[in-house]
Amino acid sequence: MTCLFDSADSRFILIWKSMEITLLSHSWEESSTKIDGRLTSTIESNGKTCRLLIANATFEDVGNYVCSKYYYVSGKPDKCFWNLDIQDPASVRWIPHDALSSCIIADKNGNVNVTCLYDGYPSPDIGIQSLGTNNTGIWRNVSFVGTILEIDGGLNTWLYQVNIASNQSVTLRCASFNCHLPCTHGDGFLVEATCKFCTKFKKIGNGRSVLAKHGLNCPSVVGVGPSFPFLDYLYS
Repeated sequence: MTCLFDSADSRFILIWKSMEITLLSHSWEESSTKIDGRLTSTIESNGKTCRLLIANATFEDVGNYVCSKYYYVSGKPDKCFWNLDIQDPASVRWIPHDALSSCIIADKNGNVNVTCLYDGYPSPDIGIQSLGTNNTGIWRNVSFVGTILEIDGGLNTWLYQVNIASNQSVTLRCASFNCHLPCTHGDGFLVEATCKFCTKFKKIGNGRSVLAKHGLNCPSVVGVGPSFPFLDYLYS
């Protein structure tokens, strides 16, 4: 942060404040550079130019800053105002309800709940997109109406409900918009409308796991519940 003052009076003291809290004072009688922790104050051009450097700035440093230049002779102090903001690139990704599942099964009405986790500052807008059919590669907006589930520091978790209508399968993704820096979107994931099979790894002991096909939300089969893994266990 750089402040430019008209007066070149050589006898003064600088007071740097943030949110009414004094951070650092720097007198003309001291060295032209004063270091206090992460803060470095520099006086140049006989006091006409004053700078404050904050090393390793974090979100806790965001806020309004005031540099007041008080003169030893007379007169009111000159003041310089700054607003510090921290930018962090936004990123977003889908959070599976089952960490090992490769897709989601919609309910009988075609509804599916999608959980997205995002970070970034300033916070971007988040929504759900679907991939166009016929291999067009074009993503279209599906929903921007979500419910906040959790805020943990800079991480935000949102829940969206999407209806895939009559589609048998749809590729969705969590997407970010209106980012302060270039937006990045999450990877696509598959939503199945009928009794197709998602794959997931299942541990069976002795350090072995199997790749099991799950018929989630499928009609019950004799001796097999709707969430019971069946078909083709592939041993690894």
